[in-house]
Amino acid sequence: MIAILFDWDGVIIDSAEIFYKSYVRLCRETNKIFPIKSVEEFRCWYDSAWENNYYSLGFNKEEIHEAVQKTIAYADYNETSIFPYVAETLENLSRDPQLILAIVSTSAEKTIRTFLAKYALEKYFLFVSGQGESSDKTQRIANILSKLNCSHAIMIGDTTSDIKSAQANNIFTIATSYGWQDAQRLQAINPTLIAHHPQELLSCINEILRSI
Repeated sequence: MIAILFDWDGVIIDSAEIFYKSYVRLCRETNKIFPIKSVEEFRCWYDSAWENNYYSLGFNKEEIHEAVQKTIAYADYNETSIFPYVAETLENLSRDPQLILAIVSTSAEKTIRTFLAKYALEKYFLFVSGQGESSDKTQRIANILSKLNCSHAIMIGDTTSDIKSAQANNIFTIATSYGWQDAQRLQAINPTLIAHHPQELLSCINEILRSI
């Protein structure tokens, strides 16, 4: 069996704008200066080791947990949609009995499951892991791979943290430059492949599967 592990934000759902707005609101309500003026600036500024974002804005270690919870609460997923071609990609992958699909995200599991149900995608995923205590997914990926007992795996993520966490587990990686971080930042950490558009995701997965 082969595990296909998906991040949520920036891979399945187009959420950069709602989190940009969430950071704006957080800083306004906590009297912090937020220097970012657009979603594109946000994508360049955002550190996938997200703890660093809060430190850079002036939050101290004791304040970060509450700040993170507010950021998540302020993000209105009703303003989002899934990326085009994602549903078709999942449907195609679900036809292969050798593949197990799962989600590994730092977003709240309840939110993920709500929107999987909204788009009728929940049937494709055997396992959903949401909202860890840090940006590092290394151990969470290891735990999922152990539970699924898969001989190979592919992690699909839109940030350097996603890719590094997967690389630490010695699995294949696909970076999505259509998500929260651009191709230049992602290429610098040498993912197996980069999908520059959601339409390319299936072909990238199949290319890796053919090499296994």
